[in-house]
Amino acid sequence: MLETFGTILYLRRHLDSTMISAWILVLLTLGHVATGDVTQQQALSAAESSFSQKLYKNVALQQSNIVYSPYSIHSVLTMTSLGARGNTATEMINVLELGSIASPHQTYHDLIVEWNSVTGVVLNTCNAIFSDPLEMILPSFTNQVTGYYLATARNLDLAEPEKAINSLVANKTNGVISEVLKPGSLDPSNVLVLVNVIFFNGTWENPFHDYSTQKQDFHQLGGVVTKVDMLKDFGHHARYKNDDALGVDVVELFFKGNQFSFYIALPQKVDGIKDLENQLTAPGKVDLLFQGLQSGTVDLSVPKFKIETSLDLEQTLITMGMASAFNSRADFSGINGVGSLQIDKVIHKAVIEVQETGTVAAAATVVSITKELIMIPDAVIVADHPFLFFIRDNKNNAILFQGKFSG
Repeated sequence: MLETFGTILYLRRHLDSTMISAWILVLLTLGHVATGDVTQQQALSAAESSFSQKLYKNVALQQSNIVYSPYSIHSVLTMTSLGARGNTATEMINVLELGSIASPHQTYHDLIVEWNSVTGVVLNTCNAIFSDPLEMILPSFTNQVTGYYLATARNLDLAEPEKAINSLVANKTNGVISEVLKPGSLDPSNVLVLVNVIFFNGTWENPFHDYSTQKQDFHQLGGVVTKVDMLKDFGHHARYKNDDALGVDVVELFFKGNQFSFYIALPQKVDGIKDLENQLTAPGKVDLLFQGLQSGTVDLSVPKFKIETSLDLEQTLITMGMASAFNSRADFSGINGVGSLQIDKVIHKAVIEVQETGTVAAAATVVSITKELIMIPDAVIVADHPFLFFIRDNKNNAILFQGKFSG
């Protein structure tokens, strides 16, 4: 499984002064935490999860297929809040639900430190600041971003500002994202670009096999039936539950190392996706999906799919309560010392691909499957109609990816 995620955030001067803008680009995936204050990590995960469900309500309900990274969006806005002051800072803290967290920036620092040493999956992560050498950015802001988020500081190439940024992103995503910024995206008024890149490629703990993949009907909303490539495994060792209260079956698939898991939340009714989505927008409801799972053997069928999503989030964030950051009342004086900066756009990009990966244990697995074919499985889960999916850190409960597949 492969994921890359990105968020672009523009800052510009208020319209009554010379326009100066800053882009913040973030492409990221997931990690696992073993260091730092556990209480603070759990609080940050809870804030991020709550933010994610509010975001989902605004951006995903009308989409058939979508993927986004709650971590990517939440962390880049939290990083930006380092430069916010006054009412702008208050609104950002409220929307991001950071009020109960003593040091969200230090907590994110601890996450990044752990990501940089994770094993069992391929994980590339980095942060960088690109600034106009002719413009003044407060050293205190630069120091905080480089200190907390381990960013490297570089000068913008004023002749081709996009080139170095695209090169960094392409390098850190193994070429999956080759051009985030098109030529001409940045102009001489851009003074600051903050970049966070994370690329994740994980192997299933219990892999599927190419020879088992076959075409199967997928029931979309409205009664349309299409054919999809379905990954199949009989007697798959997994954690699962049948939650009749929520009307959903949940299965958890581990990646190598068992630090990270892929969750599928499959409505028990073929047309139940809207009902499930509406239920999960209630505070704390999404956490119920991950509780009460049991280990067992599952006859499992999961679509092989790839989703790419681009989101313009400025109006969504205004609706969620972050209005002043986007207008002339914005106060980002913590960035340049004088203010007159406002957020212009927040653009999020994400890619996820689910496929058969990992064949090292194929012989043992084939023998196991052969034996288990004559046994009655503990559960049968066939994801042949719209479902939600999550990638979640098993230690700190952070939902790092969330999305929907509808065929």
